[in-house]
Amino acid sequence: MALRSVIASCLLAAALCILQAQGRKSSSVDCCEAVKDVRLEVGKMSRFQSYVLQEPAMGCPISAIVLITKKGRGLCYPPNSRWALALKNALDQREARKARRSQA
Repeated sequence: MALRSVIASCLLAAALCILQAQGRKSSSVDCCEAVKDVRLEVGKMSRFQSYVLQEPAMGCPISAIVLITKKGRGLCYPPNSRWALALKNALDQREARKARRSQA
């Protein structure tokens, strides 16, 4: 009887460890490890759907502007990149226009 209790306790502990590990994996944040300041044209804005401002406070190693393509790819730029800032501003303006249209 004692052996059954020990085995049941071990199985329960193993199940809890697996569930905890899976929870960590699903809550992790994808972070840019490095940035690249490659020229972007605002005219190609249609390829992008949004952006994320990555900060070390989010658990990431560096600050970055992450431009998200319509295919879901993230492109990592330095936070002071003039190309990324111009595209970020253009995306903000596009969202503001959409919000105005939906209110009208």
